[in-house]
Amino acid sequence: MLKIQALSDIHGDLIDVPKCDVVCICGDFSPLLIQRDYTQMMKWVFSDFISWLIKLNCKKVLIVPGNHDFFFEKMMNKQIYDIIEKGTDNKVKFLIDEEYIYKNVNKKRISALWNKTAAGFLFYCLQSARISLK
Repeated sequence: MLKIQALSDIHGDLIDVPKCDVVCICGDFSPLLIQRDYTQMMKWVFSDFISWLIKLNCKKVLIVPGNHDFFFEKMMNKQIYDIIEKGTDNKVKFLIDEEYIYKNVNKKRISALWNKTAAGFLFYCLQSARISLK
């Protein structure tokens, strides 16, 4: 059986997560106090956040940035996702308007959607971690 832990709105509180196969981080993981301070966010991402991601007791981490994850919106065109994914030995996968198939387990799919808003590219997860049988 596939075991998934879903997190949302943790706002920098890098909590302990029970052992599972997949952790889905469904938006708003950036600390509120520094969410718009790109220098502080860069430090947080490359020290605390990546370290926490690596330590999570799971095989895969799927991340969908939310409407408070301004740093990831700004860095969208600067390959920040690839840097984090490679820095975690591809344990982490960012989902931006795409689908992810996890080990073809019962052909279950995990996908996420984002929308362009008038305020710019903010990521809204209509169904933050949608799993469907195909």
